[in-house]
Amino acid sequence: GIENIDPVNRDKLKVNMTSRDDANKLVEDKDFCEKNFVYIPANRAEVSGKIFMNDCEDTSCFVSEGYGILNGDTREIKVVDAHRLKKKVVENDKTRLISTPFVRIVFAGTTLPDYVIVNKLRIPVQAYAPKIFECNNCLRLGHTEA
Repeated sequence: GIENIDPVNRDKLKVNMTSRDDANKLVEDKDFCEKNFVYIPANRAEVSGKIFMNDCEDTSCFVSEGYGILNGDTREIKVVDAHRLKKKVVENDKTRLISTPFVRIVFAGTTLPDYVIVNKLRIPVQAYAPKIFECNNCLRLGHTEA
């Protein structure tokens, strides 16, 4: 059922449900979705981690074959997305992106697994903290001038 309803701003309400199943039923309800714009924020349904994987350029195998595990738990955590992290390098007034040895992996759910398993290889997962954006116009954090 519904746990609480909080106003976010003038045009938006946040509805907290008591369970994930109830929230999924609400999102799948056609009558409710026809009258209201419904979405689930990604940070409530996904969690990001990073792994050190120097020799693998193709990251599609993580999504198709990989899964996350917690220490002492047998349940598999689904990998939603994976891509190689890049670094911006400036040389002779030209900027280019070069690959780093890290791969960002997005897992379903809100629990970051301890390891990701792919092709029987167990790789430790670290927490991923994205780069903080700074606006050049207002000098505030969290967005850019675009």
